[in-house]
Amino acid sequence: MDNKIIHTFPLEELNLILGGIKERTINYFNLIIRKVDGEDESFELIKNQQLRETDPVIVLREVFNNFAKSFDITKNDESLLIINYLKIAKEVRRYFQNIEVDIESIYEDHKDIYDFMEYLNDNPIIKDLEKKVAEVTEKNGSLIIFNVTDGISFDELIYVDTPKDFAENNIMVNADKVLFDNVIVKIDNGFHQYPYPFTGLKEKNYNEILCTKTLRLYKTLSFDVELDDDNPEFGKNGIYHYYSFMRRANILCGEIEKK
Repeated sequence: MDNKIIHTFPLEELNLILGGIKERTINYFNLIIRKVDGEDESFELIKNQQLRETDPVIVLREVFNNFAKSFDITKNDESLLIINYLKIAKEVRRYFQNIEVDIESIYEDHKDIYDFMEYLNDNPIIKDLEKKVAEVTEKNGSLIIFNVTDGISFDELIYVDTPKDFAENNIMVNADKVLFDNVIVKIDNGFHQYPYPFTGLKEKNYNEILCTKTLRLYKTLSFDVELDDDNPEFGKNGIYHYYSFMRRANILCGEIEKK
């Protein structure tokens, strides 16, 4: 018998694929930022413009943070818990700064990575989270976990223990390491779209066009969902179900576009 649905995903595609957020389930969202060969044509396009942020990694992390917020799960939701490692990493770093420990140097000097992980995760932030995980587990709730793979120092080694008997869904959110890959702007009472590498836009007076109030700069995200099959023989033989869909994020506001 399927576990009951206790919440919905903010993206309808995920509700269609997974049926919603179900009890006794961990939904892992991992943002994977892929390097690209050559120059970033989007950065070249806006290098003379005043944008709040032009680092693709920082922009993507902001989009991911806002995506986590869009689940509308609060501290009052006793059966649901969001574990956002982007925010946890900042809190853990701040904790070591407050007790005057140079965690960066300890990381660089450690010979045993597992010994360092044990030291790194022995702090009040992680312990408090593990207490909340235990409370959600007792209520047959669900965990939603956000992480980023971009090779930034030891942040990816921060870890919270999760229940071993919960079902797991892995959602990989893939993005190229370019600032944006689509420009949409209103010209002559009509909206025009210019995809990467923006050849059509470069043929125009694009500096003037990019200053218009109707400008939208989009970044394409690919959501790849891996599902376990009910037949245990499938998993033993490396056979899984995969679903994939695309969504755009407006980098000027840091939010995934609503359909």
